[in-house]
Amino acid sequence: MIGITRVDHRIVVWIVALSLAFSANCSVKGKAMVGEFTDITKSRGDPTPMKFDSFRIQPGGRLLPLPSAKPQEIEASGVTPFSNAAANSRFKARVGEGKWSIKATGELDANFPPVHIVGNGDRVVVIGQMQWRLFDMTGSVLGRGPTRYSPIAIEPKTGLFVFMDPSGMLVGHRLADGARIFRTLLRVGSDYVVTHLALRESRLGIGGIYQFPGNIDDVDPDMILKSGIIEMNDLGDSIAVDASQTLMSGSLVRALNSETNTLVVASRTDRYVIAMENVIYVGDGELNLWAQLTGEFAPLALSLDEAGRIHLIVRLSSGQAYWLLNEKGEVLFSMRIPEPGLKGYQPPIVGFDHSVYIPVKEYILCIKPEGKGKLEYMAPGFSGAIITGDNKLLVSDGGDIVTFDSEGQREVVCSFAGETLRTAPILTDSGMMWVATDKHLYGLKPAE
Repeated sequence: MIGITRVDHRIVVWIVALSLAFSANCSVKGKAMVGEFTDITKSRGDPTPMKFDSFRIQPGGRLLPLPSAKPQEIEASGVTPFSNAAANSRFKARVGEGKWSIKATGELDANFPPVHIVGNGDRVVVIGQMQWRLFDMTGSVLGRGPTRYSPIAIEPKTGLFVFMDPSGMLVGHRLADGARIFRTLLRVGSDYVVTHLALRESRLGIGGIYQFPGNIDDVDPDMILKSGIIEMNDLGDSIAVDASQTLMSGSLVRALNSETNTLVVASRTDRYVIAMENVIYVGDGELNLWAQLTGEFAPLALSLDEAGRIHLIVRLSSGQAYWLLNEKGEVLFSMRIPEPGLKGYQPPIVGFDHSVYIPVKEYILCIKPEGKGKLEYMAPGFSGAIITGDNKLLVSDGGDIVTFDSEGQREVVCSFAGETLRTAPILTDSGMMWVATDKHLYGLKPAE
């Protein structure tokens, strides 16, 4: 069994994007307090302090042009919210020109407000605040069950998808039919809000922050635990479980803890970037951290590109800003940005040409490559966006799915009369586009 052995079966009310709320209220005035990680991998003995190369975040370095990224070289897309664990919203599939039409419809209901869609091949998983449902490409339900708000991750190579169940256990289900395969208790458990989840073959990375289970207004804030944990586990080359489906083949690779209420994470196969109040940590894909970047800021949203650059939205004492940094803490580009919409900031969307898109109130801010100009794409009904393999911004805007090209030209792809889109659209390698409203999951194909 991975991690600790305590089981807490309380079902608590989890606040969506709690980490962003803590970040938004974090003071960045005065002397900066830097969150330190300790290694808690060993179950006994004192936690081990960690040492890093430390760099001060400051302007510096040259923002050099990069060749366009190649869609076929990115990690599998569509397998986590915001496409992949790097959270850059890049998809391999192309949207092309012209209209798309509805080819499949799946039923949702008022008790299932959709939050995210993930998909692979001919399977799509819709996750809400209290439930999940698995659909095939005809819109038929193959599986369903309870959840609490949690990211979800698919591993196409093993045919598994994982998320946190209401008791705070990580569960693995089969993508083919939705059947549960295993469950396990991690250090990021029932008292934590999950802010990061990545599954790469047998390696599972997860991060979360402690949430006080009662009324926070009735407790002295200084008495409330501050804890952010990120851990790497190995599920085993071959999944082995006992009679209760408890995972027996897993092992803990590394677990790190910090006294923090903010944990904003993005990762690639070979890299982890972890942002907390006034500090960013950089490490390899096994959570061996090697760099500490310090400043005065509260992190709000984070994504990575293929060159290892860090795209970070921060709250400063003077307002919100977008930073483009390298792994030595050099700010290659920065820009003040407006307040976000009701959902908060989506992690910066990074085009294959390295344009950056940041949805704010009423519109999407487009920052051109190397910071050479900006555009504003009007999307007052914004509920999510991705980058397609042909480098278009694909947006859910009210009752329409629309595209914007590199010059900001808007084209309606499909309209949904009388309904409001609640999720970003996604594209799968089966050639379909998927999106959800309050009532339906829709599968689309290019109109003939």
